[in-house]
Amino acid sequence: MDRRKLFGLFLVIIIAFLLMRPRQQPPLDPTPDPTPDPTPDPTPDPTPDPTPDPTPDPTPNNISKYMFLDTYEEELTILETTSENWREFSNDARKNNNYWSDETFWLEIGKVETSGKYEMDPKLGEAIVTNSLAHNGKKSILLNISTTPPGYVEHGVGLARYIRDPSVAKIGIYEIGAWFYVPAGYKPRNVHVSIENHLTWTKGYLIHAGVDPERSQIVCWVPSDGDTPFIWEPISHIDFKYDTWFKLWITYDTQKPKTYEISYKSQTEEKTLKTDKMIQQGTMVSFFNLPSFNFYAGALNVPERPYQILYVDDFYVKALGE
Repeated sequence: MDRRKLFGLFLVIIIAFLLMRPRQQPPLDPTPDPTPDPTPDPTPDPTPDPTPDPTPDPTPNNISKYMFLDTYEEELTILETTSENWREFSNDARKNNNYWSDETFWLEIGKVETSGKYEMDPKLGEAIVTNSLAHNGKKSILLNISTTPPGYVEHGVGLARYIRDPSVAKIGIYEIGAWFYVPAGYKPRNVHVSIENHLTWTKGYLIHAGVDPERSQIVCWVPSDGDTPFIWEPISHIDFKYDTWFKLWITYDTQKPKTYEISYKSQTEEKTLKTDKMIQQGTMVSFFNLPSFNFYAGALNVPERPYQILYVDDFYVKALGE
């Protein structure tokens, strides 16, 4: 047989052998492990977050809070307001977003000319932290108010807070108040709390509401058609008592800027009045791009009255809602 036929026959035998050979099964996948994946996606944890957001404040609109509450119990420094440091903190707020004035305790003293022009004058009074008398705690502020200098119709001495941070000076409902004590024998022209609303530089609302101890009246600062451009107009009678603490506070909604409530509370009575008595201002360039609040708790003197004193405690502003 020729070699080619033999070689072909040999190939046929080899192929037949391979085809007839039992096929080896590939190894089976191991039995599935019943043990869960040690690192599966976690099931949502039913345990509450250990640091959840605090329970909403139960006060009105769930956002009531103090913007500040000055109890004067800790060591503090009170800065006298001058035209220079007023410009400084205003520029820092506007240009540098530095609102250091908001956290500072201020004493503003100013005198008023017959024309109504206002001029700061730190020499006409002082504020002293004292432990001789307090409404709450052990300390309060003693305000010393000198006689009004000749040529001026009145001058004021007031604890002040200037708010320039736009995240704080914003629309809302606010309560502005303080506790006062007038010793017998002293008769300041009035004792007052104030809010000056400069949320826009094109319109300002100045609310100054107080108590006239001598006449036992609640009074408000308003425009006048008389010899001076502004007067303190009485709006209600009260049963005023010397040598006792009383509270005076304003409730004001910046979205209803032309009205507010003034409230008075003493040991013998409590009274709340709604009024529109205030000063409205036009454009004030100094508040351009600088939404602001000015808050005050203080007193006034007039030329015909001598040196005066009174005590102030727990000066505060509280946000009640929006």
